[in-house]
Amino acid sequence: MTQAILIRVTPDDFTRWLDAHNSCEEARKGYGMTDGPVYRDNKDPNIVLVHLQVDDMKRAMEWFKSDTFKEASKRAGQVRREIWIAEQPPMPQPAPVETPPSAHA
Repeated sequence: MTQAILIRVTPDDFTRWLDAHNSCEEARKGYGMTDGPVYRDNKDPNIVLVHLQVDDMKRAMEWFKSDTFKEASKRAGQVRREIWIAEQPPMPQPAPVETPPSAHA
């Protein structure tokens, strides 16, 4: 099952935050996270949605306790974060389509 962390980030300075965020991509990989897209709000470009794919949620959450994350947070300036933990539900498989007997002729 695919797991993800979605974070709504509201930095005081988008460029400063983005530089700090991008500088940690390799470090996040060490916690089993793969960077997905970063979206900016249409009405307020200082509001960002970050999508991270996760291999192991327990390990990924350790990232937020790491010294690297704490140092990057200082470089990012004043930032508010709302974190959502998500998983993609299994998709139902369509029923097989049976071919009527008359179609085999």
